[in-house]
Amino acid sequence: MRRAPFLLLLFLVPNLGCSRTPPPQAPAKGRVLVNGYPMRGGTVVFTPDAKRGARGPISMAVLDDNGAFQLASDAGPGAVVGWHRVTVAPPPSSPDLMAGLELYRHPDLSNLQFEIRTNADNEFTIALEWEP
Repeated sequence: MRRAPFLLLLFLVPNLGCSRTPPPQAPAKGRVLVNGYPMRGGTVVFTPDAKRGARGPISMAVLDDNGAFQLASDAGPGAVVGWHRVTVAPPPSSPDLMAGLELYRHPDLSNLQFEIRTNADNEFTIALEWEP
C-alpha cells in the first residue's frame, strides 16, 4: 500500500514541467542607424531580460540595405513579450565599424533595452553613435 503514493508522485513530478506553455511572441521591427545613416548588413539580437521577468528564445535579424529589420526566433516571427537586452553587430566586412561599435556587441555594455508589448506597434529605431 505504501507504494501507491510513491508511484503517483513519480508519475506527476516529470509531468509538471511539460505543462508550461511557451511565452507569447509579438511582431517587432525597426531600423539601426549609425550617426543618422542606415547600418547595412549587420545583425541585431533581442535577448529576453530574465532580471525583468522575461523568458524565452532570443530573436534576431540581419539588417537590410536601409538598416531595417524584422525580428524572428526559433519559435517564429517576432520576439517574446517583455523586456529585452539588445545587441547590435556591424557586418564583418567593416572592420573599422566593428572596432568603433564594439560596446554595442555586448549586452552589459550596450545599454540598449526595449520592451516588446502585446497589441503594440513594437517598431524601434536604434540610433548608434560612432566617431571614425
